[in-house]
Amino acid sequence: MTGAVLYSVTAWSPDGKTGYQIGAKFQNGREVSNFIYNLTTSKQENITNGTVAADKEVSTCYPLAKLAGLGDTFVWSGTLSVDGRDVDRCPNGDPQATFPNV
Repeated sequence: MTGAVLYSVTAWSPDGKTGYQIGAKFQNGREVSNFIYNLTTSKQENITNGTVAADKEVSTCYPLAKLAGLGDTFVWSGTLSVDGRDVDRCPNGDPQATFPNV
């Protein structure tokens, strides 16, 4: 995919007190940014984790220790943005889902 592409997941603790956006950004198919943004403190941490985007899939890992306060069950949504415009979200277009899906 060409242009600026951001794959992101936003997750909130069940009580809504802790939230994160985690994402990987690509420019013309090359990874240019990977981050964890703490929505509670408004601080971003850039990380290097070797995100791979290939065959219509994105694969990446984030250290759980960087997601303190999220808990074992949380609400999440995923978004795909191209050139600053949201073009898709998941799961199934729903604005949010619970993890694990219980």
